[in-house]
Amino acid sequence: MKTILKTTLFTVLLSTALTTSAQSLVNESKITSVEIFETNDDSYTVKTVINEKQPILFNPNDRGMVNQRIIDAPVSVERTIYIDNDNDSVYDKKVSLTYIKDSEDDLDYMVAQNGVVFINDEDNSYVAMDGEYEIETDDIGDVAISIEEVDFLD
Repeated sequence: MKTILKTTLFTVLLSTALTTSAQSLVNESKITSVEIFETNDDSYTVKTVINEKQPILFNPNDRGMVNQRIIDAPVSVERTIYIDNDNDSVYDKKVSLTYIKDSEDDLDYMVAQNGVVFINDEDNSYVAMDGEYEIETDDIGDVAISIEEVDFLD
């Protein structure tokens, strides 16, 4: 009986040590903002949720040193925009933007009542209203866009 108890205890301790020892070095942030935009005769509410994940990478030349330098790694961004056109408690449209950016760059866009507007350096605009898109921007490169009608209660 003591052998079974010792074996079980050893197995539990070993499995706990193996599952908790794997640490991922990732810098994660989540930002939520709500804005109200007014047009000539109407207003609409926009809620933006930004999830950013950046892996923390160390300089390989500093391997084994106590104070290692961190290398700038690209940031994976998932930006979700909820649009409420009729000022009720339910959001009407969900816009999902997924892209990878450098740490100092950011995506330039404007939120409209019916979707998202991207403007490039040549003042050309691109309006994304419904469906799925993949566009290339001047700021960060490829952006995957998904726009759908939703009934999301805030």
